[in-house]
Amino acid sequence: MAEQQETLEGVLKHHLQHDEEFQRVVIDRLALPLTQEGKPRWHGGKEVPIAIICTLLIQTVGVIWLAATTVARVEFLRDTMTASLTVQANIDKRQDDEMGRSEARLIRQLDSLNAKLDRIIEIGQTKK
Repeated sequence: MAEQQETLEGVLKHHLQHDEEFQRVVIDRLALPLTQEGKPRWHGGKEVPIAIICTLLIQTVGVIWLAATTVARVEFLRDTMTASLTVQANIDKRQDDEMGRSEARLIRQLDSLNAKLDRIIEIGQTKK
């Protein structure tokens, strides 16, 4: 059965390519419009419902709108992230500066405590 179908397809292809009379009969039977060169041309029939055309147009507009809003959202998020990184860098710098000042203040206080302890030790040794 498959061999018969392949043979039939081969014969049809051969005739469609080489037999002009066969081409005219097929074109006449299918009622296909012809180009100026006499070759059949594709055409849309009136049987395509307007609802399908409207649906396709609405879907196309929807996809374009979705793509545009997605691009806008990505740009907004990029700008927000850039601003957030700048703010975070400023916060980090302030915290680092404050940590440095706190460390210096603690060192001064420890030095002061050491000096006081040294005086207490000296006073204790002189009383003996």
